[in-house]
Amino acid sequence: MEARERRIVALTSSAHGLTHIYMLLFITANILMAKELGVGLFYIGNLGTISYFAFGLGALPAGFLSDRIGCHRIITLSLLGAGASSFFISQSRGAVGLAISLACLGVFASLYHPAALSLISSTVKQQGKALGIHGGGGNLGLALSPLIGGFIASHYGWRAGYFIFSLVGIALGIMSIRLKTLSRQQPQHEIHSDKTKSRGFRDVALFLSLIYMVQILIGFIYRGSMVFLPTYLAEKVGGQLWGPEQIVKGGLVATAALLVGVVGQYLGGVWSPRIGLEKLWFILLTIATPFLFLIGLTTNTGLIIAAMAFAFFHFSCQPVGNGLVAKYTSNRVRSRAYGIYFFLSMGVGSFASSLAGWLGERFGLSMIFIVLGIFAAMTSVLAITLMVLARKKGYLKRKAYFSTEP
Repeated sequence: MEARERRIVALTSSAHGLTHIYMLLFITANILMAKELGVGLFYIGNLGTISYFAFGLGALPAGFLSDRIGCHRIITLSLLGAGASSFFISQSRGAVGLAISLACLGVFASLYHPAALSLISSTVKQQGKALGIHGGGGNLGLALSPLIGGFIASHYGWRAGYFIFSLVGIALGIMSIRLKTLSRQQPQHEIHSDKTKSRGFRDVALFLSLIYMVQILIGFIYRGSMVFLPTYLAEKVGGQLWGPEQIVKGGLVATAALLVGVVGQYLGGVWSPRIGLEKLWFILLTIATPFLFLIGLTTNTGLIIAAMAFAFFHFSCQPVGNGLVAKYTSNRVRSRAYGIYFFLSMGVGSFASSLAGWLGERFGLSMIFIVLGIFAAMTSVLAITLMVLARKKGYLKRKAYFSTEP
């Protein structure tokens, strides 16, 4: 990569990790929030749904705004706005103020993904590698947030984590202002006949619909499994190896499992051009499915192994899915396509927080992962449908639909 491309990847990867830390501080703070407010898991699950739905909803305007005023400006707005919202969460005292602040954090954080992925895909030549590194940065934040958030919450209170990372977000936002970007223009071949053009866009609409349906389920699985994962691990992993504080133990075990996902994110990006996006997506989604069931059925060492394996294969799917959206869209509309993609994943998927809270309260935390395993099996069916149709219509080996004449 060129120096300018490395700076873009470094900033976006750092911002990606911070975005996930913002949204996942909640999973280590939720039990302490419940005690402070005197409420149950279902109530706390609904607070999570408010924040996570906002996290998905804001992705829609983010995509359109990125196409109109530029990805770089939207990334800067996201970082500064999320930092300010995190500060207000740390200062909230009542349930209403907390809910509003969490919603604002979700909205500003949601601006990030469509803008960043569009920026990377249009400015960095080694797209697969860049998406893998970017995904790894996000997963590093995802993995470390239970450990860091759990440690801070148990020693200094749950508000301290939001305050500390509000300063980090504002600092990254200032760095983003100084970043200079330049779009990399890709050759676009004209589709000559109206008949071929119509057929091509119908194919793209079909493929994107399948990708979006898979992403809804992936978002549901991700949000449903993450909200109570540290709590579940603290409950099921016995012994005193990690000390008496349950929240710290759960955060540490969750971090150990999710750190494996960092490797998965990177390898998913590296494998994509070698195996093919559609084929690799189906393989990874299929392998990840049984490990969700095992999380709900095992304890102690078996549970840790199952959680690590699930994290590896689940998160390795993300750069592949991101690459599929880039493959079937042009630079002109890509941010909007990513906006819809993340709205469906994070917005619709946000309701898994309430479902997980209800399942955990009524049937026990292990039932959450059994139900999510059923959703995971559905992703495999949709992914193989995409792969078969892409092969049948001749798009399977094509690097990018809109940069190759049919």
